[in-house]
Amino acid sequence: MQQQDIGAVKNRGAYYTPKPISDFLVKWGLENEKQPFDILEPSCGDGIFLRSLTESLTLKMNYNTRILAVEMDRNEAKKARIEVKTLKKIPKITINVATSEYFGYMRGRSKRAKRQFDLILGNPPYIKQSKFRKGRKKALLRMNELNLQINQQSNAWVYFVIDTISRMSSNSRIGLVIPSDILQLDYAKKVQNWITTNLNNILIIGFDELVFPNIQQDVVLLLGEKRDDSKGKRLGLISVKDSSKLDNDLWDKFIKSKQPTELENVDWDLQYLSDNELSAIKKISSNSRFHAFGDIADVKIGIVTGANKFFCVNKERLTDLNLRRGFNKGLVVRKLIGKGIKIRGVEYRTSDHEKNHSKNQSTNLLDFNPTFDRTKLSEELQKYLALGEKLLYHKRNQLKRRNPWYSSEHVLATQIGMYKRSNDYCKLILKPDEIYSTDTLYRVLLSDDYIENITPKQLVFNFVNSLTYLFCEMKGRSYGGGVLELTPKEIRSLKIPLYRCTDEEFSKLDEMFRKDTSIDEILNYTDGIVLKFLTDSEKKVLRNCWCKLKDRRNNRSKRGN
Repeated sequence: MQQQDIGAVKNRGAYYTPKPISDFLVKWGLENEKQPFDILEPSCGDGIFLRSLTESLTLKMNYNTRILAVEMDRNEAKKARIEVKTLKKIPKITINVATSEYFGYMRGRSKRAKRQFDLILGNPPYIKQSKFRKGRKKALLRMNELNLQINQQSNAWVYFVIDTISRMSSNSRIGLVIPSDILQLDYAKKVQNWITTNLNNILIIGFDELVFPNIQQDVVLLLGEKRDDSKGKRLGLISVKDSSKLDNDLWDKFIKSKQPTELENVDWDLQYLSDNELSAIKKISSNSRFHAFGDIADVKIGIVTGANKFFCVNKERLTDLNLRRGFNKGLVVRKLIGKGIKIRGVEYRTSDHEKNHSKNQSTNLLDFNPTFDRTKLSEELQKYLALGEKLLYHKRNQLKRRNPWYSSEHVLATQIGMYKRSNDYCKLILKPDEIYSTDTLYRVLLSDDYIENITPKQLVFNFVNSLTYLFCEMKGRSYGGGVLELTPKEIRSLKIPLYRCTDEEFSKLDEMFRKDTSIDEILNYTDGIVLKFLTDSEKKVLRNCWCKLKDRRNNRSKRGN
């Protein structure tokens, strides 16, 4: 991406495409068996795709071509017109660079609204819903025309992808640069379904390194083909190191390697795995010895304080407030796993907590009694609350609806916790039920149906295995830096074995984590116990697939360095 005035381009979602990517998509689009007579670029920016088209079409002047490019920003549209001066000199090529908001422009005339295109190229703007003002109403009208209900949190690129695909002619192609969100976020499911319903061959190309320099936006390329003669559909995901590794052979290899099939309810992010790997995972995970995590336990978010810096305090602050741990006048000081506390093992012991407390970490939660008369609190606490109001904590969304604003909600502790986000792998944490946690940790509670079958300690042990770790990668989503995040719903969908480990087996596992034993060695230990009913080849498949998805995710943390 061009980096001039990043703040300005960010506001309108204008992250400009590197030329190797525009060259690749243009070349691929023009190699369609059907010559593209009508070409659309819905958000052309400064004209990088038009430049690539100029270089390619000057070599292919044997047919008439009409090109429509739309750009909302007047200055960028001027730059785009400069790019097409050469094309305008070619008699067989007609080109129009329109300075307009795309959705309004396409609705401007009935003929224009019904126009179809043989090739669509571009990099739709990445505008958050809260900033997508100009054109949003017309975009929503277009979605209604297409009988689609779009999540209100959807980014602008979602509307562009859906609309442009709806304008494809028969036997046409589309090549877009879009966020990798399409593989992960809930609101992208509608886009996935629209793509698989309306296109026959779909290839998603991801990158191991960031291709937009200095901007932490992870993108993929969407290559789609609409064909009349197709007897099935293909969906594939591949990853290349960077834009220099883009080659048109990628499309040919995809078509040859993927057999046409049905694409209903297909998990897109899993297409990085081969058909054989996906088939093996499906077969192995259907074994009756695996259970849905949601049947065994429920998952709830931790305590939402609304102001962790204010309510989660260290030992020194307790002393300043003249408080002791436990019951105090008007509040309870509860033991807490606060932000920044690292848990090395799979058990967080009382001794671990005391060490963190002595290190002055955030190990205490101020849980005020909402019915206690504020004027009867100690002088130190009254001053502390006044300080909170001076800092406008009482105006925060989470706190202003509470009565009083400094009261806590849903203060509940469980014996099992799980970090909301993780790096290399997820794990459950066994802890004393007197130790609470903020929303950085989920609270896990055994269901009534399984209390007699497994203990909290045994559930924590069972979580560490190649199949469950693989499902974490399959069901979760990743963000900048390669961090893996799972929602409570996604955790409930994980598969997990049930094995009643001994105290000795659990202690050994905890010690391995505390000693920073490699995760492969740890999984060799646990897989040999909880997955002993699988063959060695089945366990190898699970491990290899987990490594493949994990390594791809972790590569994001190295991008741009």
